Amino acid sequence: MMAETTFKTCIVCGKEIVHDKFHPYQKFCSKRCKWRLCSRNEQKGKRYHELRFEALDVLGGKCSICSIDDPCMLTIDHIDGDWRRDPFSRRNKRALYRHIVQRQGDAKRSFQVLCWNHNSMKSLYPEVFESRYPAIR
Repeated sequence: MMAETTFKTCIVCGKEIVHDKFHPYQKFCSKRCKWRLCSRNEQKGKRYHELRFEALDVLGGKCSICSIDDPCMLTIDHIDGDWRRDPFSRRNKRALYRHIVQRQGDAKRSFQVLCWNHNSMKSLYPEVFESRYPAIR
């Protein structure tokens, strides 16, 4: 007795998907199609990155420690370190970026730009960070 092969179609591009026993509810032919559907709209993603880059520029546009200025390597860090009490950390990051762009003076007192390495060092090894960079809050 030969097993029947059932075909489904990708909900994004329309290609046929071979049904197998490990992925019975598969809807996409590839991760690329899945990501394309999940990102919904390219314009929305483009606006998000433009807003993020604008917020980084407001805060200086480079790491406060090593002065790296590649926007893909930069993060926005809470100066006081208490990100759990920040109302924007519970919502999407667009609200945070909008807050920074609209209230620049307030934002410069509350946030700083760090690269990924220094931001992770600040959160994972706070004692080492404080001893190496005492001038950085």
